[in-house]
Amino acid sequence: MADRERSRSRSPERGAPPADADQSNEPPAGGPADGNPPPSGDNSGPAGDAGGGDEVKLYVGNLDYSTDEKRLREEFGQFGTISEVFLPTDRHTQRPRGFGFVTFAGRDAAE
Repeated sequence: MADRERSRSRSPERGAPPADADQSNEPPAGGPADGNPPPSGDNSGPAGDAGGGDEVKLYVGNLDYSTDEKRLREEFGQFGTISEVFLPTDRHTQRPRGFGFVTFAGRDAAE
């Protein structure tokens, strides 16, 4: 039982750099340094420093299983222009999963 003192975790020791860490101080590809625009993504993350013209994706939970895209567009359309509605379905039964995502065309409408 000499192994009891050794950690069972497979993660690297705390404070030690990861084995595959990039040792260069160059910014990642696709950033402003190489002349290419940064990768696009949804700007609804915690940073929240985007301007009023960016799309914002909202999570909508606890939906009734009979809720459809048309109903969400009607309800959320009162607050601004909706660019996308996504209602995930179960892979096996094809039934709605009870949540969805509504993407507003502008940040102001989402707030």
